[in-house]
Amino acid sequence: MTRLVILFMVALVFAAAGCSGNEGGNTMQKDAAAEYNMVIVTADGPVYYNVEDAVTPQERSEGLMFRETLAADSGMFFDMSDSIDGKFYMWMENTKIPLDMLFLNETGEIVHIHENAAPMSRTVIESPVPSYYVVEVNAGDVEMHGIKIGDQVRHLLLDGLD
Repeated sequence: MTRLVILFMVALVFAAAGCSGNEGGNTMQKDAAAEYNMVIVTADGPVYYNVEDAVTPQERSEGLMFRETLAADSGMFFDMSDSIDGKFYMWMENTKIPLDMLFLNETGEIVHIHENAAPMSRTVIESPVPSYYVVEVNAGDVEMHGIKIGDQVRHLLLDGLD
């Protein structure tokens, strides 16, 4: 899929959400779509986030460690697509913020959700099914926005674009 087609698809999702008002997701005006770089398409409507990308080994290793807060509608998108067989492990060591973790398959479908990961924990968190990306958002976002397994995440890194 070309970059132009993907950008067009994301623009369509943003435009549709801006026209439909608040449908259980974040409230957003049409002209505010540029603030967001990721959308989760849920049964209740789109949910918008401005995420940081963790693509290098250093960025993936550090993640959201040592931060005191995470702004609403923000998070981190981990590209783990180089993992063998879709297996990798996350943990919360040195992470001070409770998080919800969304594990995605190669097409951006949510295949596993880990809610309320405990800050500073060394407990290993993994998906029971192959996954290639993880999105970390504030704890409670999954419940608040009705995010479920099977929902679709839209982000440029899902198609191997830089």
